[in-house]
Amino acid sequence: MADLNPALEEHRTTTNGESLDIAKQKNQSEDQPPPFWSISGLRTRWADAQFRKMLWNIFLLSWSWSLGEGVFFIQISTTTLAATNFANWYLATIPIGFMLLVGTIWSVFLPRVVARIGYRPPLYLGALMGMTGAGICIVATWYRLYWLLVIGAGFLGGQVPCTLYYRLVALQFSTPQFASKAIAMVVAGGCLSAVIGPEIAKHTVNALSKPFSGAYLTTLCECTLLLFTMTMIQFTEIKNADYRPVSTSSTRTASGINKNGRSIYVIATQRTFLVAALGGFVSWSAMAIQMSATPLAMTAAGYDFVQVTTAVEYHLLGMFVPSFISGNLCSWFGSRLIMLTGV
Repeated sequence: MADLNPALEEHRTTTNGESLDIAKQKNQSEDQPPPFWSISGLRTRWADAQFRKMLWNIFLLSWSWSLGEGVFFIQISTTTLAATNFANWYLATIPIGFMLLVGTIWSVFLPRVVARIGYRPPLYLGALMGMTGAGICIVATWYRLYWLLVIGAGFLGGQVPCTLYYRLVALQFSTPQFASKAIAMVVAGGCLSAVIGPEIAKHTVNALSKPFSGAYLTTLCECTLLLFTMTMIQFTEIKNADYRPVSTSSTRTASGINKNGRSIYVIATQRTFLVAALGGFVSWSAMAIQMSATPLAMTAAGYDFVQVTTAVEYHLLGMFVPSFISGNLCSWFGSRLIMLTGV
């Protein structure tokens, strides 16, 4: 009789498959947790230790994003005006341009470095570069050395791509259902830094005896706090054995991460990539031009540092606040239409 049970079960499944499928769907629907933003949904998820761990790491990444963007915004608010006082105003935008150039170059190698040695070393390096650049900028403002200010801005550029990478790191801690919320929580830190960064620059620009040195001292403190926060995040460890050369088929590493086998050259020739890269180029170059030229134009028109920083602050809020609804807009109307609307 025991040997007949599988046959009977198979016969029952084939003759009454529809009713069994309906029962299976009911069981799946019963297993689904309540909606996330409901009280019962939050209570159910909070009881899960893995969910609490995920939420804690995402919160730390959001705080890190706020610190990193705050460092960047302090530079935008301060460095151009500092360079104007140290050299001819024609050279005032070179430090910010050099900072963005270093950040762009480092952003190309950052994912490969992460794939080989893990998250901690490159992100630690970014925070250390920010600390080094802030220290160099303090010396530059103390002795009014323009060339040293350019070097310090270049070191600070090493932290820029690391900060932008935090929102992608959040996906390593998140479940697929929570991924969009994880990114939104990290980006929310940018809205906080858009206010905190310029406000800190306003109140610390003359905190020391030399102009602008107080803002860079605050930058040094923020980078130090950022490095300390990095030590608290429970990054997924990536061993050298987990790294695989790029091939033509998808492979699964020892850590369970599914890697696509396409090379960067294949990806770069796709139309979707070219459209996205063009959109990023236009948006970031427009941002850099506005944030570099506006302080110079307002200073020439007679506005003081506090008023200039306030204008930059509202520009930063315009950058990050729409990110809370841009994902839904892309789902409704398509990403290309939203990109075109932004342009």
